[in-house]
Amino acid sequence: MLTGFFSKNKYAMLASVRTGIGMLNLEIFLGLLFLNLIFINESFSFLPIVVYQEIY
Repeated sequence: MLTGFFSKNKYAMLASVRTGIGMLNLEIFLGLLFLNLIFINESFSFLPIVVYQEIY
């Protein structure tokens, strides 16, 4: 976002803000995805997921 701000071009600044919002949206989505996996497994280990996939 700083590159768009220091370029002194309003379109570059708008593009950098749009990209920053998109990255934030992706980070929120991935964070919620991992939180759901942790709550379902009741641990930070991914081994129960692999075992569950082998059974079903």
